[in-house]
Amino acid sequence: MSGRGGGYVIDHAAAVGLTEGLDRMGLVPVSYTSERFPPDVLAADSQRALRTHPGLVLLPVVFRVMERKEKTWWMASSQQPTPQDARRSLAHYLKTTLPLTGEVDEQEAAVYARAVEAFTRRVRPNELNVRGRCFEIARIERMMRIGPAGPEGPRRSDVDDQEPTKIHPSMDEWGNIDYSE
Repeated sequence: MSGRGGGYVIDHAAAVGLTEGLDRMGLVPVSYTSERFPPDVLAADSQRALRTHPGLVLLPVVFRVMERKEKTWWMASSQQPTPQDARRSLAHYLKTTLPLTGEVDEQEAAVYARAVEAFTRRVRPNELNVRGRCFEIARIERMMRIGPAGPEGPRRSDVDDQEPTKIHPSMDEWGNIDYSE
């Protein structure tokens, strides 16, 4: 795996520095404990992973925009390699994408655009509050469990409601196109 910072090898037995080694040791016994996870996820899959995939690799840190909603935080952007990329993602969403969705009228769009302009003038801004919405740039530390056969695959309790994207859309998805002209 290679990324913005050069090559990255996924090897749970590779020598690491003291800090990463301590982080790994602290994460090895970690499994889901929150009441928001169903018992089959807590007891079965999460605990099973501790036995079947005891190795751990810390993946490169990523950044993303999070939005406060009610009593929790929601992911409001995709993963970005740097905090600045996450800030750009937020600015683009509020200034360009949001007005195109029809969620806001022209007057609201102008409020968001002014908020983005003020946000981008600040030095390393990590929070934006606009129209009762709170956005923050978050640092995301990721890990991968490794077992004798390699990285842990999807768990039985993992939910994936999104169907794979078709590479070649069917003609009926394009509509009736007349190529005779």
